[in-house]
Amino acid sequence: QRAVMDTIPYSRVFYHAFPGSIIMHRGRKYRIESMESPPPFVGGASFGPCGCSNLIAFAKPTSLQYSTQALSINEITVVKKIKHAELSTDCEGETSRKSPDNGKQKQEVGKNEQPPKIERAGAVAVAGNGVVTVKRTVHGYKKLSHVNRKELSRTTISLPPMEFDTYALWIDADAAYLKDVIFNFDGGVHALSHAMVAVAPLFVPCTSSDIDCDHSRYDCTRILLYDQRAGGSGVTAQLYNFLVQLLQAAVDLLEECTSCYSIKGYDGGCPACLQSVPCDNFHQDLSRSAGIRVGKHL
Repeated sequence: QRAVMDTIPYSRVFYHAFPGSIIMHRGRKYRIESMESPPPFVGGASFGPCGCSNLIAFAKPTSLQYSTQALSINEITVVKKIKHAELSTDCEGETSRKSPDNGKQKQEVGKNEQPPKIERAGAVAVAGNGVVTVKRTVHGYKKLSHVNRKELSRTTISLPPMEFDTYALWIDADAAYLKDVIFNFDGGVHALSHAMVAVAPLFVPCTSSDIDCDHSRYDCTRILLYDQRAGGSGVTAQLYNFLVQLLQAAVDLLEECTSCYSIKGYDGGCPACLQSVPCDNFHQDLSRSAGIRVGKHL
């Protein structure tokens, strides 16, 4: 009947309403039959049958006994650095470790966000904020059984990438050192990123739909939070002023979640902590214990 069922944010539409996907709406199951092709960039030329700027997906009721899960590739590139903090080797800090080459200790210190006029020897940028380009491509989906959630098959689809510029903050995860000493380091970075998004409303008025994080699961080198609105909404710019408190609150959330402690042998978090925010990878490869260790080190 061409009735409007619901609206989905542009940044997440291909994860939920790609052609062939199974969605639930008010207790009924629907299958997405087709979709109007979107522009490659947000704010590009108008499209659709009436020249409007809305992306339209068409769904029909179905009784299929499986669910779907999108397969995607995300790329986040820093294009402009506005502020940054540094790690210096010539000041005494709270945490330290011995360097493998000369035995000297490497300390972490807080620096002014403004870059110094004279570059100190050994100073390395470890955190910052600025403009990033987010590029998301959904290249297929897999069908999952309703009975045991096992994968039934995979299907390849061709959709144009969604690309937009926004504001972000990032922290170097010190992967060169921690990857060899923390088991499941990548899962820990992913978990800590989820926790930081979950506690962000404690410092800045926002919800999980306003900001998101980098959900990379392999070769993680940084924690990155960005505004989901194209062009930025100012949330991460404000969060950067509470960076240390944000990290501490995220570690506290991971340590003090009573629901997770009641399940022995499970390290993937729960809806009260890690799974309280949307995840492009559907909450896979999360490690709460590794996230605690990474967070305390940072």
